[in-house]
Amino acid sequence: MPGDMLEIRIDKIVAGANWGYNVIRPLAGTLPEDFHETTMMHIPVDPERLICTLPWGTELKMAPFFGVMGVANRRPHSAYHVEGTACAWRQS
Repeated sequence: MPGDMLEIRIDKIVAGANWGYNVIRPLAGTLPEDFHETTMMHIPVDPERLICTLPWGTELKMAPFFGVMGVANRRPHSAYHVEGTACAWRQS
């Protein structure tokens, strides 16, 4: 119902894959005028070291959290539902 709220506390998340990705779209996001070409980066994830490595070599710690978390669409076969793709890490 409108106005209802659900609180969820997450105890632990583990990397669901050894990779992630980032997409930059022209005229979108926080800096829309700074990026004029669509770019997609594949980002290797090292769950043992808890880091991911950007294409130019910068290593980012995955804790407390690196990634995007959301809830699945209630219609499992809709265009916005991707099953089994949660990839994130949070140290407990």
